[in-house]
Amino acid sequence: IALLVAPCAAVAATVEEATALLVAKDPRAAAAIAGLVKAQPDSADAHVLMARLQLQQGKAADAVDSAEEAVDLDDASAQAHYWLGNAYGTRIGQVGMLPQAMMAPKLRDAFLRALVLDPNLHDARSSLVQYYLQAPAVAGGSVDKARAQVQELAKRDPPRGYYAQGQLAMFEKKPDEAAKAFAAASAARPDNANYRMAAGVALQETKQ
Repeated sequence: IALLVAPCAAVAATVEEATALLVAKDPRAAAAIAGLVKAQPDSADAHVLMARLQLQQGKAADAVDSAEEAVDLDDASAQAHYWLGNAYGTRIGQVGMLPQAMMAPKLRDAFLRALVLDPNLHDARSSLVQYYLQAPAVAGGSVDKARAQVQELAKRDPPRGYYAQGQLAMFEKKPDEAAKAFAAASAARPDNANYRMAAGVALQETKQ
């Protein structure tokens, strides 16, 4: 029986295998990633995967620790900084006002650093747009800065650019412009459910 069960319990030998399990939300992902971190404690990629797993599990504080460890191991990893920003972004909603004020600049800087390392990391740029729109001015929030990132997205990935334009238009309470932008994003990338949903919501706002 042990011989039959063992292959099912085997941990992933590579980052790629563990990533595939994580993305698929396979129950084996946790054991695979834990095994990977244990086998490769100095691997930033392994700690990034652990942070991603912990975010899936709703363990934002642990995810911050794992992502910070990844950055410490490899400060040149765009993915490490990106996932650190995501971890901060989740954690910031779980703490009080003072910790939020201290964490907000770290969140922004994590995404900015990720983009310095990889300007085509569009997920980080999209997250930065949201930060600039949602954060108060004292924490670096700025519609102008958000607009600059939207323009950069439009140049590098037009469908994402349309989507970001729609988000900016919604923030500025311009539902007609938002509906057009979201519809353009959905037409350019029709397999993206988020784009289709955003287009539907904006069209509802404009009574279309």
